[in-house]
Amino acid sequence: MEIIQRFITNNDNYRSNRQITPKGIMLHSVGVPQPNPEIFANIFNTPRPNGRQVGVHAFLGADGRVFQTLPWSHRAWHCGGSGNDTHIGIEMTEPGTIRYTGGASWTDNNPERTRDFVFATYGTAVELFAFLCSKFDLNPFADGVILSHSEGHRRGIASNHADVEHIWNRFNLSMNQFRKDVQTAMNQQNQTIEKPNTPAPWAQNAWNWAINNGLTDGTRPTDPVTRQEIMVLFQRFYNLK
Repeated sequence: MEIIQRFITNNDNYRSNRQITPKGIMLHSVGVPQPNPEIFANIFNTPRPNGRQVGVHAFLGADGRVFQTLPWSHRAWHCGGSGNDTHIGIEMTEPGTIRYTGGASWTDNNPERTRDFVFATYGTAVELFAFLCSKFDLNPFADGVILSHSEGHRRGIASNHADVEHIWNRFNLSMNQFRKDVQTAMNQQNQTIEKPNTPAPWAQNAWNWAINNGLTDGTRPTDPVTRQEIMVLFQRFYNLK
């Protein structure tokens, strides 16, 4: 995942500078067959002189790019309800291989490519939501924290939209599974971040001895060791003796 800041400075959502304390994250789908998130970042940076300006915090694509269009704590008009005051809004792009036939109904011109695209955007969304949940100390399984737009509507905090399930249902993807995958990604991120870079207390004396006797340079105490590194250690120990 690559987060690219492309703030929509010409949009009233940015200019108003209204702040929220994020209590959750709402997932949207753009509703048109356009796979490039950068195009939406550019479109939403155009002022609307004759109507309310809508906006979201980010658009994401199948290639791992995330275009962040608002600071995460800015209030965005993304769901048409009180969820704007509590939730970060994220839009997923949609494959160019589909065609809408009315409302949330669509036909598929290339099922294999469509499936690949949907699963790739799903993966990007998992990474982004895991990042945001960690950043704002949000529990993916807590009530109302991670919602789709349609779930927000059923809770009375968003307008009547069918996304994201109108896309996901064809591929047996669900918001419940999404929340589980976000939690798994958070656990993996935390393991990477919290990986210790110092020897454990029980190994500290031996580690210091090895450094003092030239067996190791003292770096990477918790990393795996290769067979060639073991051979070098054996040779150094033999020479020491």
